Amino acid sequence: MAKNFKRISLYFILFSLISVSFLWLKDSIFFMPKEYKTLKDTVDKLRSKNYLGSFPILFTITSGSSTSLKLEELGICEKNNCDLFEELNPYVDYKGKNSQEVNESIRQSILFNGIDAKAYSHGTISISRSTFINYENNEPFLACLLAHEISHVKQDHQFKENLKLYENKENKNNLNDENLVFKFSRYFEKEADNFALEMVYKSGYQIDTCIDNYQYLAKKHALSIDTKEASTHPGYIERLQNLKDHKKIFINNINEKKSKEFTKGFWKYNKRLNFIQFIPTYKDWNQNTSLKQRTNR
Repeated sequence: MAKNFKRISLYFILFSLISVSFLWLKDSIFFMPKEYKTLKDTVDKLRSKNYLGSFPILFTITSGSSTSLKLEELGICEKNNCDLFEELNPYVDYKGKNSQEVNESIRQSILFNGIDAKAYSHGTISISRSTFINYENNEPFLACLLAHEISHVKQDHQFKENLKLYENKENKNNLNDENLVFKFSRYFEKEADNFALEMVYKSGYQIDTCIDNYQYLAKKHALSIDTKEASTHPGYIERLQNLKDHKKIFINNINEKKSKEFTKGFWKYNKRLNFIQFIPTYKDWNQNTSLKQRTNR
């Protein structure tokens, strides 16, 4: 009887250890999809020479905007009511109603969607899986894209855009200008480009990396040459010139001494929720950068 009890106890302990190990391995960064590993390695390089802010940044790899467009064409969702589908997890096969159409739309989006990323004000950055196909083995260009989106989060661009709109209303300027939102959006897109150029250079990449990346992006997506009044992003000529102008200003004011900026922290991966999150370490939040330097940015 005692032997049986010991045997059962041993099996229970062994089963518990296996279960815990399985749960740990499932969410281990060592078993992430290759796109997440590439993303992590690139952000690690950026944060080794830059201050990324004091709040967590969550990255999620999604099906991409083309997914919603394809499902809209199929009548699965209504026009302007399909945003849900562009943020689907591209690493799972969906079951149930319309699953065949959904899975096929995700597959096609991965192949045809191109370079696609966006930042949310609360600190989430969404990147389509197709982006990694388009940037295959081109870590410098991916670094520019990530630095651009991180800049939106770090600089609170969406809040600042709302603030500018409020100030404009208070000053009774252009109250009837329907394109004012687009104007401010374009301004912060250029600012994010500028911050990205600096971050990428300080991380050890070539000074022209983000300029080259934008030209690559413009050709891949056949972007508009001139700036449209009702557009959230500047046209090709304006945006490219902004990068070139900022490069000159940055070079003239650059400090050639080794950068002392960095962001210590740790990573957390969640397979079920499909995200990886960088969490700054509180006590190590950029100890080598003064509070004055941080607040003046």
